[in-house]
Amino acid sequence: MMRTPFAVAAVRLRNFHDAEDVAQGVLVDAFKQLGALKDPARLGVWLRSITIHCAIDHLRRRREEADIDDMDEI
Repeated sequence: MMRTPFAVAAVRLRNFHDAEDVAQGVLVDAFKQLGALKDPARLGVWLRSITIHCAIDHLRRRREEADIDDMDEI
């Protein structure tokens, strides 16, 4: 059973709204890159991979923003 990009992002991010944002971005990016998909049978794996990478990038950006906010307090 294929999990949706939202479900994968929600597990990684533990935040409903962030998961929505990431899932929407994943679907837009995947649509733009659909021609790069070599094996249509692996669509679920491909979407999951994109989602995981986007969720990690999102967490990285959030952490960097928090670090910048902490530096402003110094």
